[in-house]
Amino acid sequence: MIAYLALSLLVALATAQHDAPCECAVFININGTDVLLTDLPTEYVNFCDQHEPCQSHCASEFDDLTFGGDLSFETDDGPVGQILCSLLGLPVEDEFVSVYSNLCNTTWEDSGDTTLQPLCCDDSSNYYECPVPTTDMTTDMSTTDLSTPAPVPSTATPTTPEPSTTAASTTPEPSTTTMPTSPVMTSEEPVTF
Repeated sequence: MIAYLALSLLVALATAQHDAPCECAVFININGTDVLLTDLPTEYVNFCDQHEPCQSHCASEFDDLTFGGDLSFETDDGPVGQILCSLLGLPVEDEFVSVYSNLCNTTWEDSGDTTLQPLCCDDSSNYYECPVPTTDMTTDMSTTDLSTPAPVPSTATPTTPEPSTTAASTTPEPSTTTMPTSPVMTSEEPVTF
């Protein structure tokens, strides 16, 4: 009788595990609004306080489907970037796509995983590689006099520089986005890449 009770307890414990739904989705922020691009496969974890395993699962799913978040990765359905542009159906420029998790139907949490490149889609939902800003770092060596030695630094006491008359450049603070509990949905079915 004790063996039967122990076996019943083990079966009950085994079936009680994996009952906390871990949903995964791909979002993009457009004009301050987080837009759901697609759902990823749902996984079940043991308890509703297991955020780390849920986030890890979502990041792993995304990495597997996109070859580490590479928008240029070719799937059977075309490049990952084109699939995302088709799902979005809107023009977008220089926005990273992020993976979020939702454990036990609460709020969406950033898994920390994003695409390697920003997403760019034209008005017709065609993917293109976002232009990379370039700076001219080349020097015309034909006009450089290499026979003149470089100046030697002075040993004089440094002076405080005068304030510049040009405007100081400011670096914008990174924006923080709070994920909505009811995101804008553009796709109802999970997409397979």
